[in-house]
Amino acid sequence: MRRIQCALLAAVAVIGFASISFADDMPAGVAAANWTGFYGGVTAGGGWTEQSFSIVPGGTLLTVPFDGSAGWAQNLAGSSNLGFTGGGEVGYNWQLSSPIVLGIETDLQYYGANSNNNSSFFSSVLPGTGTLSNQVTSKTPWFGTLRGRIGTTTFDPKFLIFVTGGMAYGHESTTGNVNVTSGGALVEMFPFSTSATHFGVTIGGGVEWAPAPHWSIKAEYLYINLAPTNSQTVATSFLGPSALKTDIMTLSAASDQLNVFRVGLNYRW
Repeated sequence: MRRIQCALLAAVAVIGFASISFADDMPAGVAAANWTGFYGGVTAGGGWTEQSFSIVPGGTLLTVPFDGSAGWAQNLAGSSNLGFTGGGEVGYNWQLSSPIVLGIETDLQYYGANSNNNSSFFSSVLPGTGTLSNQVTSKTPWFGTLRGRIGTTTFDPKFLIFVTGGMAYGHESTTGNVNVTSGGALVEMFPFSTSATHFGVTIGGGVEWAPAPHWSIKAEYLYINLAPTNSQTVATSFLGPSALKTDIMTLSAASDQLNVFRVGLNYRW
């Protein structure tokens, strides 16, 4: 967390210093900013992930009294840590008629937030102190977007207020393990792992300021919703002395939802 905070403070400091320098270099009486043209730059910020998992029974189950399936059909809400995000972007703006600005933008970003679930719950079917324990971690190490933008410079020709939305994509990996215990002894173990690139949608908004003819600084929020991770069905990898025959379970993940706050520095041609 300390490294993330230092990275965010460094990014803000660099952009703040750049904005002061550009403003000082800008000649007095410069005309209103013209937003039309190509631009490219870098972004940095932070975000968190929201995702839930379902563990459901399927296939051949253990016979009573050692059947833990009664507790499987549960939604497991993951808790997210705050992660650093950063990368690059390019785009093009059209200032059709002041104060309306239309644009298109694409970006590719590193993403460091993970969704974790570590929980245990009691199974009424298992004898004694029967429990099912879950350790699930979901990661989206990178994502990208292709978005349209529409904004207005009504309040100040150099100050753009915009909304944005479009397509998103990202690589998701989920790993974990489900353990079934009875009377303190391990009965079954279900390891699983999935990894794939998924597509979805994104929407957000922000503000952008042009302190000098070729430079702009922005702050924005993006909500990204990626398609659910593919369900995976796995059999037991371990059978304890209480197990009678192999169990099979299925892990399903809800859509991966990213919340991203970031700042950016762009050079405009």
